[in-house]
Amino acid sequence: MSNQQIAAVTYGIDLGKTWFHVVGMDASGNPVKKAKLSRSNIQGFFVNVPGALIGMEACPGSQWLARKLQALGEMVRLAPPSCTTRSSSTRRPS
Repeated sequence: MSNQQIAAVTYGIDLGKTWFHVVGMDASGNPVKKAKLSRSNIQGFFVNVPGALIGMEACPGSQWLARKLQALGEMVRLAPPSCTTRSSSTRRPS
């Protein structure tokens, strides 16, 4: 077994009031990195990440974060809320 670390090429960010959950995926879509970051240290996390595609749900907070990450050279894509799904544990019964 190799100890070589697989680089993530795509990141997904779940935005919250205090914490941001980040998942990095390799080229085949397998998760290779997970992190729970605060607003104050999320930029520091992406400083050491080579140019990657970052996706997140569009909201006022994501606009701010997208500008910060683009300034670091990252490629950011925002998805409208209608295209994202909530976790099954938080869905309300219909």
